[in-house]
Amino acid sequence: MRTKYIYRKARFQKRKRFFYVLPLLPLLFIPLCFINKKTVPAISAEFPAAGYSISAKVPGRDAVYVNVYDSVSDTLTKMELEEYVYHVLASEMPASYPIEALKAQAVAARTYTLESMRAMGGDGCSAHSGADICRQSAHCQSFSSDSSLKELWGDDYSLYRTKLKSAVSETSGQVMLYNGKPILALFHSSSASRTENVEDVYAMTLPYLRSVSTFDSPDDVPPVSLTYSLSDVCDRINSVYSGAEVSPSDLPSSLLILSRSEGGRVKQVKAGGVTLTGAQFRKLFSLNSSNFTFSFSKTTVTITTYGFGHGVGMSQHGAKQMALTGSSYDEILSHYYRGALLGYAD
Repeated sequence: MRTKYIYRKARFQKRKRFFYVLPLLPLLFIPLCFINKKTVPAISAEFPAAGYSISAKVPGRDAVYVNVYDSVSDTLTKMELEEYVYHVLASEMPASYPIEALKAQAVAARTYTLESMRAMGGDGCSAHSGADICRQSAHCQSFSSDSSLKELWGDDYSLYRTKLKSAVSETSGQVMLYNGKPILALFHSSSASRTENVEDVYAMTLPYLRSVSTFDSPDDVPPVSLTYSLSDVCDRINSVYSGAEVSPSDLPSSLLILSRSEGGRVKQVKAGGVTLTGAQFRKLFSLNSSNFTFSFSKTTVTITTYGFGHGVGMSQHGAKQMALTGSSYDEILSHYYRGALLGYAD
């Protein structure tokens, strides 16, 4: 009896549930146009099939195009933003780097581009009146074409292409913002131990480009030592700065580092009768960075440099080390761009 009672009760409850649901069935046939479907921007984690050209669109947003100047061919090309970011990423950071470092670089490159674009209120590229940005790494951002990437990557072309386009796709549309606007997302190869306050390198002050500790490995960018004769150093300095009047006999006492920045790079160098900035001395001798030391012998001077690049903003080697130790791309970006937030530009 107990078994039959439970069975009948179960059947009765199923009927009750059916009668409750029955009045709701017409709602299923309401036309979809009456439903308020608000699209929320989302980041796709899926990488498209081979041959797919990344759309610059984030769901709910229009595609963005950038005017890119190529000084070699003297041409101005209108490129879809995300496609452009892929080519910059491929040129600015080794494809062998961890995916989170590559994603951080993709966001930095996209942010730098948007900050420069005239349509976003930027100044554009001074190399060409109609350009938002150019392909020169020393001026704007480096850029590698498909043909050059095929030559560079060889048999790994398909693998690296997929990996880098994933980094771009998974961060599509994302930029670093400060007060709601894209930041000047400077980056460099290696800062050795600390990055630089931007005012110690460039004639500007920005709250998000501050000196921070970094995680660069000495194995990635080991110190580089260049040895010159005393007379060669004197000739080079005197040819550009006539007021220096340095000579081989007194160079060890007349070539002096006067001060360093918080990040460790040279701020001022005394060269005889003139005082140079660390950046000026770096340019004069084509050094890897302005973090350098002098070592003298009777006939020579050895200049040893640490790190590579201007040292402001994100260190690419530092980003690599952070990714290898488990940091996500947003954590990497937040470390190097203080107070800036990851988001979408209006």
